[in-house]
Amino acid sequence: MKSKKRINQETLTFAILTLITVLTWAGFDIYRSYSKGELSADVKKQLLPLNPKFESTVIQKLEQRREIPLSDISQIPQFKIEETEEIPPAEEGTGSAEEAPKETEL
Repeated sequence: MKSKKRINQETLTFAILTLITVLTWAGFDIYRSYSKGELSADVKKQLLPLNPKFESTVIQKLEQRREIPLSDISQIPQFKIEETEEIPPAEEGTGSAEEAPKETEL
């Protein structure tokens, strides 16, 4: 009978500590949400919904443009890949990194 009472007491203690933890967590979360500042104007502007209407003239221009005009190609930056020389392997060291001889005990 004692062991069952002890188990019930341990379960009750665990339940109370869990309840305190959950209430504390919820309280801090509510406090954090109320103390948070307002959104900046830039963020509010970015959160505005986009206009779902497409301009048909822009889509028609894109459909007609199958090739890139030469005037646009000249504006694209060009990168030249050059071959580099192979780096020779490092020369042998001077030996300064070798382990010093052990001192003898007197």
